[in-house]
Order: sequence, then C-alpha cells, then structure tokens
Amino acid sequence: MRLALCVCLTLLLVIPLSTWAQGTLPVEYIGDWVCQTFTPGYNILPPHADTSQPQSGRITTPSTVQILKFALRADGTYATANSSGHYAFNGSTNAIAWVDGPHHAAYSDAQLGRRDNGAPKMEITANKRRYGCFNAKRR
Repeated sequence: MRLALCVCLTLLLVIPLSTWAQGTLPVEYIGDWVCQTFTPGYNILPPHADTSQPQSGRITTPSTVQILKFALRADGTYATANSSGHYAFNGSTNAIAWVDGPHHAAYSDAQLGRRDNGAPKMEITANKRRYGCFNAKRR
C-alpha cells in the first residue's frame, strides 16, 4: 500500500491530478497481457520488371503480425521481458497511463474495456498501429 501511495505521489509531479484520478486497477486486469496487430504486405516492383505491363513482375511482401507482451502488477508496476516501469490507472476514463519505463515513450495510453463475452480487453497505439490486447491467463 505504501509503495502504491509513493507511486501516486510521484505521478502528481508528472501528471496533473485533475487529469488522472487516483484509482486501483480492477483485479481482472492484473496479470500477463499479449497485444497484437496486423501489418499487411505490400507490392513492390523489382528493378528488372517490364513497366509497360501493368501487373507483371510485381512481388508482394508477406504480411506480418507484431506482438507485444507485458505484465501488469497490482502495485502499479508493469514488466516486459527485459525492463519494467510504472503505470497510473484512471477509473473515470478506464485508461492506463504509462508513467515511466519502455511503454512511456513508445505507446499511447491504454484504453480498458470488455469484449462481447465479458472478458477484459485493452487497446494500445504504437508505431501508428492499433494493438488489441488480451489477458493471457484468463479462460
């Protein structure tokens, strides 16, 4: 509890209190998260292609799926495979702000919600792509 209070006091210096209300992350959002996004392939024209033929000689790159993995802890910290940081939960907007660590600069605030089946979900924007996240431990 004292650690969470220290984290909240630290947040007051970084994030205005009027923006982020103090709150406790609901227990169903604590745990391991996996986020993924799809990047489509694209067409490229190789140097030897005959440009007089509109669709001949084109090469399509394969599509890819990008994955992020991290764990949210009840004490206001999160951990990735090789580092960790702190987060702040805003109960009024149901969002998480990344206070420090690797997510702070790389990702937008996480928006929390529920799927159609009631399971918790999270959405993050990174690299101009929207990532859909699911809690890896829930069934």
